[in-house]
This record gives sequence, C-alpha cells and structure tokens, in this order.
Amino acid sequence: MLWVEVLNRALDWSDGERLRGWLRQVGMECDLESREHEVLCRDVAALRAVFAASYLRRPLSGEEERALCRWVDDLQLRPAAAERLAGFDLPPLRARRREALLPEPLETLLGTALVQLLGLGGAKLAEAGVGRCHGVRRAAATVSTFSVGDEARCAARAGLAELLRDGDLSQCPRLVLSPRRGQYCSKACSNAAFAARKQAREPRYFAAKQDRYRRRRQKVERPPTPGAFVYID
Repeated sequence: MLWVEVLNRALDWSDGERLRGWLRQVGMECDLESREHEVLCRDVAALRAVFAASYLRRPLSGEEERALCRWVDDLQLRPAAAERLAGFDLPPLRARRREALLPEPLETLLGTALVQLLGLGGAKLAEAGVGRCHGVRRAAATVSTFSVGDEARCAARAGLAELLRDGDLSQCPRLVLSPRRGQYCSKACSNAAFAARKQAREPRYFAAKQDRYRRRRQKVERPPTPGAFVYID
C-alpha cells in the first residue's frame, strides 16, 4: 500500500542528508525550501495521525481533524494508469492539491497516500494486516514519530510497556504490511524483542550464556598436556 510505503520512507526524511539523497534519486537537484519542509512534516504528521486513530481506535483530536479537513478540502482527484514512481507503487486514483505546496513527486505521493488511507477504517486496517512493528530499538537511535500518548498506546498493544519503561529502548517506528498477521518489519526486530523479553525475565541469562561460551572456547583452545598420551608400537 502506498501510504505504508510513504510513512516508512518518511522516517528517513527527518534526516536532511537522507532527504536530499532521495530527492536527487527522483531528479530534484535542489533542497526543499524551509516553507516546503514545514509542509512536508505537517503532511506526514497528518498521515500518521490518521493511521494512529484507526490503529488505536481513538478519535482524531480537534487539531488533527482541522488539519486533515484543510488538506482534504484542497485536494483534486484524477485517474491515471498504475505505475511505479520514485520507488513507490502509485494506484490508478491520484490526488494532489489545487495549488501545490510541494514539488513533484512529493505533492502527488502524499495526497494520494492520504486518500488511500482514508478509505480504510479501523476494521479494514486490521483486515489488510497493517500494524506497527512490535520490535524494539535503542531509544537514542530511534526517530520519534508518534505523540507521547500514542507511543504509550502502541507499546501497550504490542505488549512492550514494561520493556520500555526504563527509557533505554523504544518501539520500532516502522509499519508492517502483512496479510498473515506478521508483527515485525525484520528478523532483527524480532530478535531484539525476544532478547529484551528474555533479559527482563532472566536478568542473568545472557551473562551466563557468555560465560558458558567462554569456558567452551577455553577448553577447545587449551593445548594438550605433554605426556598425556602413551603411544605403543
């Protein structure tokens, strides 16, 4: 789904250098102006709020609803052939503002993603198998994408609330599209969540495992004792 791809790719757009790299890939040699970057961040936040409201079964806040209505009121729809553009699969129904606030292809990507996402309510979101990754990452290396309240609700839904309480870890911000109800965006996230839960249940588990590994290595690497064997012709 386009909107899932857009929200996952947008995690890199908060980094100016990564955004510039992607813009160069789609033929844009200039950076976004500060006003355009503000619009981009606002649009991504609105998309994420629509997802969060459906995923967490909560109402949109007044501010979220007003921002969404302004955007929707300014959209124009047009049919087009399905195609792959700038690394995204565009559906046959496109949307963009009457007066574009972003350069292409960003304007069409974000507008079309919004229309596609609005067509899914909470039930259809579940049917499509879209959810937030249940994996964990080091908090210092994770981009914050949701409000504090939504972060807590997502963590509770993923069964991660206790693991994240100390603040050293955070939930992976990526969305997962898995009709088979997969909960992780990668094997790395699955392994990290397993390790964090194991450590929480058995604080000495990994230290003991390392000790056993070192003892085995020492036993294998220890040179044989002279005279330990007797050879008979």
